[in-house]
Amino acid sequence: MKRFIRNTCLISLIILAVIIIIEFALFLRPNTYSYKSEYVNNHIDDLHTLLFGNSHIERALIPDSMDKGTFNLAISGRPLIYDIELAKMFIPKMKSLDNVVMPLDYSLFYFDRIPFIPETEQKGVGLLDDTYKCMYYKYMGIRVDRFWYWSEVLNSKLNYFTRFFISDEEARECDSLGYIQNELKTRDHAWQYHQTPLKVDLSKPKNKDTYNMVYNYYTTLSDLTYRQHTRLILISTPMFKASQVEMIPELRDEMRAFVAQLRLKNPNVYYLDYTDDPRFEDHDFFDSSHMSEYGAAKLSKILNRDIKELPAFQ
Repeated sequence: MKRFIRNTCLISLIILAVIIIIEFALFLRPNTYSYKSEYVNNHIDDLHTLLFGNSHIERALIPDSMDKGTFNLAISGRPLIYDIELAKMFIPKMKSLDNVVMPLDYSLFYFDRIPFIPETEQKGVGLLDDTYKCMYYKYMGIRVDRFWYWSEVLNSKLNYFTRFFISDEEARECDSLGYIQNELKTRDHAWQYHQTPLKVDLSKPKNKDTYNMVYNYYTTLSDLTYRQHTRLILISTPMFKASQVEMIPELRDEMRAFVAQLRLKNPNVYYLDYTDDPRFEDHDFFDSSHMSEYGAAKLSKILNRDIKELPAFQ
């Protein structure tokens, strides 16, 4: 029995040592999280426009197609709490910052008013929570769980191991200014029906706790930018026709009222809604709510022009 316990402990120590070695080796390899954090830290005094958010920004706005000093800090799937923590980390240090761009997504306003969630959506709920806890803490210094270290080896659902076998540029995924391309040639044959909005039952009361949490996040962001004499530009990116027909006008009215409420406190907040912009055609979309490389180039130039037309910070 003693030999069994001794051998078990020895094997456990060997496994732990291997995990620690791999964990540290991964830390030395590039990835999207580490690259974007390092870039902003290294250009903290040079950036004029910082793009926050999820895939609707990361894969929709190309800094190279916008004015110099623009960087795409967005990462696909990012929960709002990480945007706010990144904003707290970076914005107060950025003396040249003129604009912060943040998505305002239709799906953000469901507030538990979905009568039925498709099985495909259910499977994805919370799937990457542990991955985010690990990657944002390990590579960006943001901890949302105060009592635990979330190992990349044990918790990340990303294909972390492949980083040992690809180039540095492939490992970081994004281009030098943070953009990741959705290539039209890889678009699925049923692309127009992917990522369409879910049905919303407006007869159900919205979850007030969730609403207040979201409102507080955006208020925090507007406060940070206001104190820094920076404009906060909220945008709704273009949606394909199959998504547009699923959207409820009343919910879009709620989005506008949400922005109006923010502006009552901080007038540096602006809202640009490209949801049903007729300038975007079929080839501009990768799926029903994400841009292809052609749509991203078009949207980036349009947004860049529209930002210049906004009033300067007063």
